[in-house]
Amino acid sequence: MQNIEALAQRWKTVNLTVHEIYRLSELEEVLGDLHSVEVTDFGLIAVIGRISVWLPDELGEKLKGLVGQGIGILRLDGYHVRCLGEKNAKPTEQREKART
Repeated sequence: MQNIEALAQRWKTVNLTVHEIYRLSELEEVLGDLHSVEVTDFGLIAVIGRISVWLPDELGEKLKGLVGQGIGILRLDGYHVRCLGEKNAKPTEQREKART
């Protein structure tokens, strides 16, 4: 119980509680800017857009390198991460960077 309270206290700064951390179901995807990644006793918590998502620990290193960028995470026989580009980048800017 103390771990849950400690986690809730850490996330209080972004107005989240433990009950508001979402776990993707099979065939679900979350898209948005990756704001933060934190390893907790319960697993990895990533804030993507306005959603806090529980993810397996093995995604931690990959996601830490993508903080500040737009990402998508699909759960389909595991978790699949894709980078959508820089935070708040316009679609044309993303296409230009993809060409280079």
